[in-house]
Amino acid sequence: MLRVMTVNKNIFVADDILIKTGYLFLVLTIFAGTIAWNLRHDLAAALTPWEAWLFILIAGILGIMPVTFLTAGYRIKNQEKTYLTIWNILENTLEVSIDDLANNTGIRKETILKALHEINRRGRVFFIFDRPSGLIFDGRLKSQTVAINTCPACKHTLGYTIPLVVSKLPICKYCGTDLDASHINRLKQEKIRSILASKASSEASGWPL
Repeated sequence: MLRVMTVNKNIFVADDILIKTGYLFLVLTIFAGTIAWNLRHDLAAALTPWEAWLFILIAGILGIMPVTFLTAGYRIKNQEKTYLTIWNILENTLEVSIDDLANNTGIRKETILKALHEINRRGRVFFIFDRPSGLIFDGRLKSQTVAINTCPACKHTLGYTIPLVVSKLPICKYCGTDLDASHINRLKQEKIRSILASKASSEASGWPL
């Protein structure tokens, strides 16, 4: 029986720390507040006016700290969810136009580019943004090349070797004809299917890529 392993994607660590700390302060604040409320009459009689104001100040600070930590933590958590949305889309498509990604998700292009930076920093995957074409693609596609041996128009021997992902296809050096992209696109889709199949097989066997 195959063991399916879900790879946890955690872009930020600060959000978890802030949220846990915030809830810890919240519990301590409630606990301290309950004790202070039960002893309020004794404290009112025992404290001088200056000490009473100091006590109120400390209580106010303790009350603000959980809100501050939780607000900061969940703000980062929401940013992480946005980045994870982008990561999952890229991981399952390997190549997408930044315009299509922005239009379909409602996420700003600036945010998408920041997400790419953070995702690539994790070191598990590497996505490239090609500004001339507007494409975001898996770095493994860039390392794959395809040979163009002859010009479909004039039949001259070319001997071009180009990456699967290019901003602009070369032209025939003999007749100036734009080279046909269908062959390259077919090989690109074959490579994408191969990468996705390898990923699915790896996850099913319990070994992350």
